[in-house]
Amino acid sequence: MNVLGLTTQKGGAGKSTLAISLAVAAVEAGERVIAIDLDPQGTLSAWGKRRGDEDENLLVERVEPHALAQAVANARAQGIATLAIVDTPGVFASTVSVAVASIDFALIPVKPTIIDIEAVRPVLGLLRTNRKPFGFVLSQVNAASSARNLDAAAALMAEGMGNPPMIAARSDFIDSAAAGKGVTEWAPKGKGAAEIRFLWRYVRAQLDGVHNG
Repeated sequence: MNVLGLTTQKGGAGKSTLAISLAVAAVEAGERVIAIDLDPQGTLSAWGKRRGDEDENLLVERVEPHALAQAVANARAQGIATLAIVDTPGVFASTVSVAVASIDFALIPVKPTIIDIEAVRPVLGLLRTNRKPFGFVLSQVNAASSARNLDAAAALMAEGMGNPPMIAARSDFIDSAAAGKGVTEWAPKGKGAAEIRFLWRYVRAQLDGVHNG
């Protein structure tokens, strides 16, 4: 079972929103997913309650940070999932350190501003210290601000991460989460769904690289 962690130091980067839609997109691609909510705000677990038990291939669990390693071990031993997605708090705290110890790959959502990019440095230091592979995704992107988006991508590329995927700020993400859906279910032919499918393929390739590298 692969373990993907979504982590960032700043709130408002769309971390939980991405966790929700990535979980659904992964199931649609053939994965069995357990989505684990470590965030005290409980956005992911609240979404799971709205969704209900309609999909046996997608479980959502609220887990205390100290119990994460055991929850991952149990899911792996029971064979209930091929992928765990861990949603961490939007702060730099001990909870993030606990999550980093259990993940295979970290996805770092960051908004396309220099303030947000600079704010991820403590998280990067933690991941590098623990020798955990990571990648960025530019989130909450305004499609009309192409120059700013390109500048942000260039700043992230300077960290050696190549060209980061981009996810625009779209109402489909808000509406789908409110309905207990992923964006690929809510508007399967929409631009948001296309972006999430691309992001999932990127994440899948990174996870494959971790185990084959």
